[in-house]
Amino acid sequence: MLLILLLVIALVAALIVGSIARSWSSAAREQLSAVASACGIDPDELEARVHEGESMESVAAEHGVDAKQVVQGILSSLKGEEGGH
Repeated sequence: MLLILLLVIALVAALIVGSIARSWSSAAREQLSAVASACGIDPDELEARVHEGESMESVAAEHGVDAKQVVQGILSSLKGEEGGH
């Protein structure tokens, strides 16, 4: 009986952690989209370049966007999330 209880607790914990991870991924994707929009590029392109080791700031600079605009894009996406809750 104790073993079943422990398995149920582990399953519930895994479900909670998975839900949190998906939520964080969604928030990160929205921020990436905001930065890509400020740069005038597709979010998938920005994501690929970041995964290749480039920083968002260097990609933005290449497109004539300064770091302040990158930060503003991220902050705007975060403010949008707050309004949605």
